[in-house]
Amino acid sequence: MRGTPTTTTFNKIMTYMIYETDYEVFNYVYTAFEKFATHTNEPCKESLHTYAKYFIKYWKQHMWQKPKYTIGVSKTFSNSFYQEKYGYSGSVEVHTVGSHKATTPLSIMVDARSQRFHHMTMEVFGTFIRMEGVAEKFVEKIKEIVFSGEFEFEKLKQILFTNMNIRQRASVPAKLDFIIMMRNNVVFEYHLVDTEITGIMGKMKEYFNTVRNVQDVFKFTKHFGLAWDMFLYEQPTDFGVPMAYASGANSILGIFGEVRKDTGFHGEVDFRMHLNTDNTDMMMVIHPDQKTRFTIQQDRTFKHQVKSAVTASLDASTRKLMVAVKVPEVEMPFSMLGHSQTFIYTSNNKIVGTQVYLKKSCPTCLMKHVVSRGEQYRRNADLLKPELHDYGHIYGLELSGKLFDCEVPEAFSPGQRFLSLLKSINPLRTQPKTLFHVFVSGMHQLHTFFFFYPRIESCGANLIISRANIEPIDEIIFELHLAKFHYIDNQQKIFGEKRMMVAGNIIFSGQ
Repeated sequence: MRGTPTTTTFNKIMTYMIYETDYEVFNYVYTAFEKFATHTNEPCKESLHTYAKYFIKYWKQHMWQKPKYTIGVSKTFSNSFYQEKYGYSGSVEVHTVGSHKATTPLSIMVDARSQRFHHMTMEVFGTFIRMEGVAEKFVEKIKEIVFSGEFEFEKLKQILFTNMNIRQRASVPAKLDFIIMMRNNVVFEYHLVDTEITGIMGKMKEYFNTVRNVQDVFKFTKHFGLAWDMFLYEQPTDFGVPMAYASGANSILGIFGEVRKDTGFHGEVDFRMHLNTDNTDMMMVIHPDQKTRFTIQQDRTFKHQVKSAVTASLDASTRKLMVAVKVPEVEMPFSMLGHSQTFIYTSNNKIVGTQVYLKKSCPTCLMKHVVSRGEQYRRNADLLKPELHDYGHIYGLELSGKLFDCEVPEAFSPGQRFLSLLKSINPLRTQPKTLFHVFVSGMHQLHTFFFFYPRIESCGANLIISRANIEPIDEIIFELHLAKFHYIDNQQKIFGEKRMMVAGNIIFSGQ
């Protein structure tokens, strides 16, 4: 529902749904009402939440069928959290449109959104895929492969390269749409029709057979840039000049290395990856003379890097999959670093960031000052307990976590850090309140806290994982015996759960 629907709109919808005979329509509308009634994270939909919560209790009394959240049925649901203290929240919404003639959904939309300052919402990332005319038997045959106890590669190849172009009805042409959205704008769209899908499947089959027998070395170098939430807010002030608030974040990903492909299903990827993210919030006012501006700004910088290698091989005769991950060396470890600081500064109202007027009035004054309690409050400390270092040495790993330039008192207390972690998975702040959604919302909330870091104190953290100096390991090997892949049919199922079992080994290989 877009806009501001009234009680009359809700009353009409609920009245029609009581007598609605189309289950796809009924299920989608009811789950939408349920989502609006239970989720309170959207600041722009407070009236929607109030009306839906009021009408759904009467709808439940006149319901002739129960709603379902199973795969393939038209529905919508959301996973959200709300942080009242700092005024931000986040959600991941899923919309599914099904059909009477297919068990698989026709279209799926996933929309990740963030809300800030109790009154603003924005789309962070969204995807949409629509598959029309694709064979329903495709999913059924995949289930046969997964749950039959044996993984048949020849049967899987037949499905991918032969049966995918079998449609439910010959009169309905196959269509495929894939869309990526950011900040409510479509940034990528890919559309395929019947003949193009058949041609791509043929090319995939040809490429698969070619890659299987190829033996070569490929080098690659890629760089990607992505702009996250970005907005500008202005309002007048009492002394006649505007106040501006700007927020923006950018990420740059660089990855390069080489791929060595041997004959058969065996290959090795040696790569090095860097990810840099800069996130800035700033508030600025300009002096009435239009020559000087004053700014308070918070910068949050993240830098991650890893240099490793992954080797994968598949033995088709014994149906054994082996994946080996190289442990980063001490000279180039796996590193995650983040730092935040808030500062105030003044400059000329020009692109060049100088301040000639400050030098004239106060030659010893600085343009920029970091907001701080004092040098004596900036501390460095270990983030990990000594026991974790000992556990890492047992498996040939060196684990290191440091806090630096940190003024947050709670960061130096293990108990306070653990309490903060528990607060992030607090079920009272999440919807729905199931174990899975509480865990997913907790990870989402933890990431959002580090990304926005709504604290004025400076603080930095660095996590490093590498080989140990004494008795190091070179790689971690995962061996999976696909021939022993089983589907366990347990008679005492809880909430319709399904259990699968696969035999394997984890090997720490080193000196």
